[in-house]
Parts: sequence; C-alpha cells; structure tokens
Amino acid sequence: MAKPIIAFVALLAFMGAYTDYALAYAFIAKGSMWTLTLGMYYLAFVNRATLYNVLAAFSVLMGIPIFTIFIAFQKYLVQVYAMGGVKA
Repeated sequence: MAKPIIAFVALLAFMGAYTDYALAYAFIAKGSMWTLTLGMYYLAFVNRATLYNVLAAFSVLMGIPIFTIFIAFQKYLVQVYAMGGVKA
C-alpha cells in the first residue's frame, strides 16, 4: 500500500533536486561545475543568446531524465492518483 506513495514522493524529490536553481546558484561559482539548470539560465539570459535551436535542444536534454524516471514509476503514480479518487 505504501509503495505507490513512496514512488510518488521519490519522483517529486528527484524533480525538485534536479531542477533546483537557487541552491546551485548560491554554492557553485565555477562554470565547469554548473548544473544543467544553471547552464540553461546562463545561455538564455546572461548570454542573451538568440540561438533558439540550442535552447530547445538543451531543454529536451534536461527533460530526458525526468521522462525516464516518470516512465519507470508510471504504474505506481497511477495507483496514487486512483487512491485519491476511491471512496471507501
């Protein structure tokens, strides 16, 4: 009964840590150690890049790990949503 909820919380924790911007911005000064989120921010706003094809490719690459984790936990996530709608 608890496996779907644990999988759901694990997915949300992964997504939160993976896309975290503020903590990485505060602690990482070297450009070689930036996370993908910081690299995307630098490319889009600091560099004022108009290379929209590069930004689109970057965002697709950032989405691949989240998509694969979602596919791996999809069975459990559907169970969590079904639990919320079932009346006992």
